[in-house]
Amino acid sequence: NSDLVPVAYRKKPGNVLVAWGLGASMGLDRMESLYRIDVIQGKPCASSELIASNVRKAGHKLRVTINEDEQWAEATIIRRDDPDNPITVRRTSEWAKRMGLSQKDNYVKQLVTMLAHRAITAVARFGAPEALYGVQYTADELQDLGPAADEKTRGPVTAATFTAPKVEKPAMPVLNAAPGKSDAQDAPAPVTPEQIADL
Repeated sequence: NSDLVPVAYRKKPGNVLVAWGLGASMGLDRMESLYRIDVIQGKPCASSELIASNVRKAGHKLRVTINEDEQWAEATIIRRDDPDNPITVRRTSEWAKRMGLSQKDNYVKQLVTMLAHRAITAVARFGAPEALYGVQYTADELQDLGPAADEKTRGPVTAATFTAPKVEKPAMPVLNAAPGKSDAQDAPAPVTPEQIADL
C-alpha cells in the first residue's frame, strides 16, 4: 500500500511476487527488484542499465560508443564463448525518425543518450538473450510500441480469434487392475459429498 512502491506494484501482490522471482534470478534483492523491474502493458521490463549489468554479469563484454556530433550511438557485445565474432548495433538520428521517435520529449532533449539506451537493449537481445531472463525491453521501448504492439505482428486477440490450446487429458490411472477387467470397471469411484465434508 505504500506510496514509495512503484504504481505497478501497489495493491498488486501478484506483480510483486513476479518481480521478486525475476529479480532473484538476476541476483537482485527484493526491494531492488521493485525499483529496477517495471511493469508496462502487463509486461515486465528493465532499465538499460540493468540489461547492461546482466550482460556483463554473464561474462560478456559490452562496449558503448557515443558520437554527439554525428548523433549516433553504438553498442557491441563480445561474447565470452565466441570472442572472434562481435555483435554490434548502431542507432542513429535517422533511425529515430524512421521509428517515429524523434519528436518524443526524451529524444528531443537527450537524443544521443536515448539512442545509446536503444543500442544497448537491441544488441543485448541479439547477442546475449540468455542474460536477460526474459525481461528484454525497457519501459520506454514498451511505451513506444503502444498498447497494440502485439497486434502489429499477429493481429488483435479477441474472443473470436482466440483459440485455446488443446490439452490431451491423461488416461485415468488404473489401480490394482485385475486381469480381464476393463478400465471403466477399475476406475476409482467419484468422491462423495460426505467424503468432502470429512476433509
